[in-house]
Amino acid sequence: MTNFPLPPPGLVNHPTDRTGQAVLDVAIALGMVVLPTAAVHLRRRYGTWVPMAIVLGSTASALIEPLPDMVAGLWYYAPGQQTIYTAYGNSLPVWTFFSYPVYYGGFGLIFWWLVERGADRRRLALTCGPMAVYLALTELFLINGVHLYTYYGPGAFRVGHFPVFICLLNTTIVLTIGTVGARLRRSMSARDQLLPAFFLPAISMVVGLLLLPAVLFTVLHTAHPAQGLIRATTLLTMGLAVAMMYVAMSFVPKSGFAPPAPQMTPSSASLAISAPDMPSSSPSTHSLSSP
Repeated sequence: MTNFPLPPPGLVNHPTDRTGQAVLDVAIALGMVVLPTAAVHLRRRYGTWVPMAIVLGSTASALIEPLPDMVAGLWYYAPGQQTIYTAYGNSLPVWTFFSYPVYYGGFGLIFWWLVERGADRRRLALTCGPMAVYLALTELFLINGVHLYTYYGPGAFRVGHFPVFICLLNTTIVLTIGTVGARLRRSMSARDQLLPAFFLPAISMVVGLLLLPAVLFTVLHTAHPAQGLIRATTLLTMGLAVAMMYVAMSFVPKSGFAPPAPQMTPSSASLAISAPDMPSSSPSTHSLSSP
């Protein structure tokens, strides 16, 4: 731990913005109600429990949070924080833990929904740009607007204390959850697809938050890293993130999947069966031309 840039006590002892924390607590709580409801709706619409498995897997994946925080130099402000647990000397607030299903699961299901609706690779690529910008703006607000955490230590290409490569990694994660989740539904039986879908968020997060930036994090945690080397490995990480997005989109055909037919409810099925037996109220062409 001698080469890990630990923040000074004055930084971590910065008071937590209680108003911002309360707003996030409410927002995340609402998200935890809306997200499972949306997963049930998607189950009825597309006939699969993959969305619910992704929600549950994203929730369990919150246990990964302390490790990427430590290597990325993310530190939460402690005074006034509603702490769920402390690991690696970093106290994690309650809202962070439950933000995983809302953040990663929710945005992952947006990509999953787009793929299910027939989005092709070009549309997915065009969606990644706005998604990365939105994720970056969200973190900038949490860092500089409500002052709930910050990034500390050497780095490059930062805006408002936020390392911009992070938003590319997070976009890679939610894109992978969406495309691979859609592929699982078409490659495995209804029962066999659930366990892989459950572990999909955790695997995507390990790849996105630890594997892709591994070289950069190694450089950051060496003794006295050169700034030029930090910039080079940061650019490498950003390039790897873009390459991983390409890999994630490769799980979808170039022209997209054909949208599945809507699941029929008992009432709609009975209407469909009875429809052919109903007499037509409009006259036929033959009757119009008959003398």
